[in-house]
Amino acid sequence: MDREDWWNEDWFVNNFDLEPLDVEDIQDMANRNSYDILINRRKLSDIVDEGMALAHNPEKLIASEIEKIMEYFIETEEYEKCAKLRDLIWRVNIINS
Repeated sequence: MDREDWWNEDWFVNNFDLEPLDVEDIQDMANRNSYDILINRRKLSDIVDEGMALAHNPEKLIASEIEKIMEYFIETEEYEKCAKLRDLIWRVNIINS
């Protein structure tokens, strides 16, 4: 395959079935990954294998970061997640006080 064929748009369409992520996709991925780590106890190593985007610092629980994740799920109207995050924020505030 010569260079012109490689850069042909049809080649990309046929050989890459993933579209580039936009900012909203990355934000969604980061919030969902963080939720899975914080609430579902998913391992960070599992997230790294799939694509590393997090909305929080995995080394330290910070209530304000968790609040931002909760705000995201309020916007997406996923209120069960919000309730679990609210409870986690409450526990983090007690631990850090």
